[in-house]
Amino acid sequence: MSDETPSDRPAVRIICVDPSDRILLLQWHDPVSGRLFWEPPGGGVESMETPLDAARRELFEETGLPGEAVQDISVPVVRDFHWLGRHYVKTEPFYLARFPDTPAVAPAAFTPEENDTYAGASWLPPPAIATLKALEPPNLLQAITPSSRPRPADPTVPPASGDRLPANEGDQKWLQQRQVQVVRRAPRPAARSGKRPWARASPNGLRPWPPAPAAAGPP
Repeated sequence: MSDETPSDRPAVRIICVDPSDRILLLQWHDPVSGRLFWEPPGGGVESMETPLDAARRELFEETGLPGEAVQDISVPVVRDFHWLGRHYVKTEPFYLARFPDTPAVAPAAFTPEENDTYAGASWLPPPAIATLKALEPPNLLQAITPSSRPRPADPTVPPASGDRLPANEGDQKWLQQRQVQVVRRAPRPAARSGKRPWARASPNGLRPWPPAPAAAGPP
């Protein structure tokens, strides 16, 4: 590897979660190192763009999923990796996006580089993710698992941006093995443009995060 100073280019990632608490990962092939690995969707923050806007844009471009699904809830994750011969060391916000179903993944605006290195996508349960030999970041589950911190005193109050993702009743499901659904590589769309097509209205509402408190019963 090169001895050049590591890059700290700002970037974001998105943790997409379906009703079965599976997480969407994309698979990439690095032609320089020959490595094949899994990673959440995401990418670099452009000039004059906020990290949240970047997360919404990148989600649509890389998966075709609606960018407005990305919530303003994130956790900082330390990254140290190599890609295409370049060393990256930085901290990236990982944003949350919950979906009411398990949507199909179809990249909407890949760059030529992404077209050449993309290898597919899968909705994976955490137990399956824990067995992956090539995962970026390697500590993905530990970094985003809310059980690593105490439950908030008021579960109706979302955490501040940059805090860990809040716990909810679905956390225990992450310990259960579920069937892996793989979305195979599809034909590549045209390269991305300067438009923001993800800003369209979502056809479905999203499950609230954190969940609404249960209604009080009779005394």
